[in-house]
Amino acid sequence: MYLERINESLISTISSELAKTYVTGERDALAERLDFFVAELPIAGVAYNKTFYHELLPSMIKVLRTDDLSANPEDYVKPVDPETNFEKSTSE
Repeated sequence: MYLERINESLISTISSELAKTYVTGERDALAERLDFFVAELPIAGVAYNKTFYHELLPSMIKVLRTDDLSANPEDYVKPVDPETNFEKSTSE
């Protein structure tokens, strides 16, 4: 039963974070967090024990989570250059 809940938590978190990227456009940030998550998974099978599932995995899932999205849609509108009709770079 616990393994089902923790698995659902992981799937739900990844799905939620992916959905946020459709609004924010920050897919690279999610990819980096997922890379970090995978890199932190134990290599040895014996490390997948009670401590991992009850202590480590829940904290790893929390690292994947970001703040909830703002209710203001304008927070996610990227400025458009009127001359080119393309998004302006945020590094300008």
